[in-house]
Amino acid sequence: MDSRKLAHFVAVAELGHFTRAAEILHVSQSGLSASIRALENDLGCVLFERTTRSVLLTAAGRVLHEHASSILREITDAQNSLKALSDCVAGSFTLGLVQTLTVVDVPAVLAQFHRRYPRVEVTLTEAPSSDLLTGVGNGQLDLAYVALGSKALPPEFVCVEKLR
Repeated sequence: MDSRKLAHFVAVAELGHFTRAAEILHVSQSGLSASIRALENDLGCVLFERTTRSVLLTAAGRVLHEHASSILREITDAQNSLKALSDCVAGSFTLGLVQTLTVVDVPAVLAQFHRRYPRVEVTLTEAPSSDLLTGVGNGQLDLAYVALGSKALPPEFVCVEKLR
C-alpha cells in the first residue's frame, strides 16, 4: 500500500465513478483500475462493489476510507511542515568584532537578525582587527567587523554595506 494508491482509492470512493476519478487524477481509467486492484490485492479484500452504473464501497472499503482520508491529510501536513522547514534559513556562523566597535549597535543588529532568522545561531568573538582578519583567512570566523584602517586587509575581504 502506498500513498498514490490511497489517493486513487479516496478519489473513486468520493466520486463513486472510475472515469471521473481518472479525469481528476489525470491518469488513464485502466491505470486507475489497475491501481485499485493492486490495493485490493495488497489488503486482501474487495473495496468496491462494481456495477455497470456505479461503484459502491464495501464494508472494508468504508473502513479504509475513514483511515485513508486521514492518512493522506497527515502526509500532506508532514510534507508542508518539511517544506516550511527547508524554506527556512538555518545554521550557524561565527562573527568577529573589534573590541572598540562603537559605530554599530551590535545587540540591536543581532536582535533584528534573530527575529528574521530564528534558526541561525550566531557566535561572537571579540579580538583585535589583525586577529579577526587571520580568523577569517583561516576559516575560524565566517565574518568580521574590523577597523577600516586595518593593515594587511586583503581586498577580497572587504565588503561595505550600510547597516540600518
